[in-house]
Amino acid sequence: MAQAQRLAEQVKSLNSKIRGLEAALAEEKAKSTEGENHTLTSAAPDDGGLKAVSEAIGSLSLGMDGQAKYHGESAGAEYLQDLLPRDESEPSKQMARVDLPHEILALMHAFPFGFKESPYSKSIFIRYLPTKQRAMELAVTYYDSVAWMYDCIPSEDFSNSILTPIYGADGYASTDAIHSHRLAVFFMILANGNLYDSHCDTLAAEQYYALARAALSVDSILVEVTCATVQALFLVFRFIYNSSQADKEERWMLTGLATRVAQVVRPIKFYSSAGTTNLRYLAWTA
Repeated sequence: MAQAQRLAEQVKSLNSKIRGLEAALAEEKAKSTEGENHTLTSAAPDDGGLKAVSEAIGSLSLGMDGQAKYHGESAGAEYLQDLLPRDESEPSKQMARVDLPHEILALMHAFPFGFKESPYSKSIFIRYLPTKQRAMELAVTYYDSVAWMYDCIPSEDFSNSILTPIYGADGYASTDAIHSHRLAVFFMILANGNLYDSHCDTLAAEQYYALARAALSVDSILVEVTCATVQALFLVFRFIYNSSQADKEERWMLTGLATRVAQVVRPIKFYSSAGTTNLRYLAWTA
């Protein structure tokens, strides 16, 4: 409030000076004696008010790729250094190198909200599903190297609700029996696992990452959200954190979105094969 009052007073002072200059200009035109001293030439206008206003505006940082961030009046230079990528040559999007058909790219670019009425089905992802053995290897790597910190989907739940519906008893991959958001969780676990695999394939990790974003967009989160939706968003956040330090802003936005979605999802009651009632809670820590 004090800042607004100070700016209002400065604007009022500047308006008064403008009116004075306009009056002096009108008087100058009315004078017929050439060379007569006048208010406009006798003293330079005081720009102290303009300087004060410009200093009160604050700080704005610009990146090489056009990023712009306003930091307020009191932002310090040492704080601004980490808000834009240090390495301006780093690609702004990791997915620039992946080679995917236009249907999946369209879904990928619709992330995170997706299409309310998607023209695509889950079947377009079948060709990108690895063998069951490879999927299990990457899942083990994920749980050993990533999930030790935040385990948003227990390994038993992953096996029962994702691996089994995809591969069934015979090991042949299919997307018919799995929700698109669970499919996104599956791809994100593969992507995170690839980052720490002994045969680390960065391009494969980026492709699984792109597939996960596309899978989440098949069914819009504006229409339906489940625990798998929150899990997928969290795993996307973890992948960005593990693979790149340049996308800080996207990480925070995804964290906020995941939190809002988690507030919508109610604890889901389900029954085990033994008939025991359990409650599944998704817990978040700051």
